[in-house]
Amino acid sequence: MSDAKDITVTVQVKAEELVDACIKAIVEGGTLVEVVRCCVCKWCLDGDEHEHWCNGFGSPARLVTLEDYCSRGEEKHEIKKQ
Repeated sequence: MSDAKDITVTVQVKAEELVDACIKAIVEGGTLVEVVRCCVCKWCLDGDEHEHWCNGFGSPARLVTLEDYCSRGEEKHEIKKQ
């Protein structure tokens, strides 16, 4: 049996190609989940300016921040008045 040596390999990859490869691996691995942020969710109810509530899971409503998110969220589609 031969003695194993440490080998260092340097590979140059464009950042865009690396990101694409990582996204592809995640998607094909089935671990990617679409989420909706509370700030655009139809279940998010406004309290005062710093208080927002999620009413999407039944009662009682949960306190959330607008940066929070979940996989059960649904985007609200506002109807614009003309």
